[in-house]
Amino acid sequence: MATESAKKLIEKKDIVGLADWISGDDVDDAIDALRADLLSLSLNGLESGPRGPAAKLLVFGVASGDDGMKQVADRLEGVLQGLASADDEDAQGFCAALLSKLVRRGFAEKVLNHPNALTTVVRVLENQKSDVDVDSACIGVLSSICESNVVGATQKVDNALGPQTFSTLLSRPESECVNGAFLLMSHVATLPNTRNNLLGDNKLMQLIFKSFASNELVGHAANAFLSLAIDDRAVQFAAQNPSEVEQLVKAISEDNFLSTSERAKIGFLLVLLSRGVQLSESQQTAVWKLTQSRDIDERDFADIKISADQAVFVVKAPQNLQAFTFWLLSKLTLPADHKASIHAAVKSALDSALSSSNGNLKSSAEAAQKKLA
Repeated sequence: MATESAKKLIEKKDIVGLADWISGDDVDDAIDALRADLLSLSLNGLESGPRGPAAKLLVFGVASGDDGMKQVADRLEGVLQGLASADDEDAQGFCAALLSKLVRRGFAEKVLNHPNALTTVVRVLENQKSDVDVDSACIGVLSSICESNVVGATQKVDNALGPQTFSTLLSRPESECVNGAFLLMSHVATLPNTRNNLLGDNKLMQLIFKSFASNELVGHAANAFLSLAIDDRAVQFAAQNPSEVEQLVKAISEDNFLSTSERAKIGFLLVLLSRGVQLSESQQTAVWKLTQSRDIDERDFADIKISADQAVFVVKAPQNLQAFTFWLLSKLTLPADHKASIHAAVKSALDSALSSSNGNLKSSAEAAQKKLA
């Protein structure tokens, strides 16, 4: 029945009707049987319209295979025009989803090489009236590009982001947009364009720090700020906002829904901030107490990435925070080349800790030395 209905719609080249049809039940077999015709119609729709229904068909499974996605990638201009259609919610929404699917399916380089792709995505993100699902998809596109293995991908994303990108996203009321902004920020905040845009905007920095007081946002905000905290300007800003720093301590001290990994990231952020922020004994102890968590293994920290540029600051940290850092390093899975750079960055602090009379510091240093050897 579904197949016969689709055949009639295909004969009429009724893309709008097919977009309604594909939302129905038991259409998978019909899609498989009629894929060539459905794909042809949908691809033509991307170029000449209607783009929304055409993109919906492709997202809902018409372009499921590698060949189908490659053909979509070849019609990228149509996808981007649909994404830019702020007055057509269907086109914008489904084209955003389609672009996200393209990047996740291995076509990040194709998107990067298009002259208007990144600027189109950023323009959508800077529109305060964009639908939250569209923004989420666009953030996903940029984050996935950063996570791809394409050489220079993160740098190109950084270059495309404007001074208003993050301020627009962090000002949105929807937590999906704010947390998405922090995810994207975590990828690009070490690069000059984004770092300078963030640190040069006092109101934007206040928005980031405001998120430290939200249990829903603090884990994502702290993870993003880890990338900024290698810059002394970020630490100076934190020193001027001690109440917000206390919110970080509160987050790891309370019984809340933060994961083990999120607590560890917040703890490490406090280590980085301690080179310019005076942390009290009780605040330092709150970080060290994270080492007393039971039944933690490397899988709990699989998403934690520590760079040598961050680890080098452990030498300036108080002993409790050094002990926490060495404990954390002992729990991470580090690739061989990364392990060597981390070891070099912490060597002076590690050598000193190994001969320390502080039992907690010495034992955590011994555990880190075994991991870094």
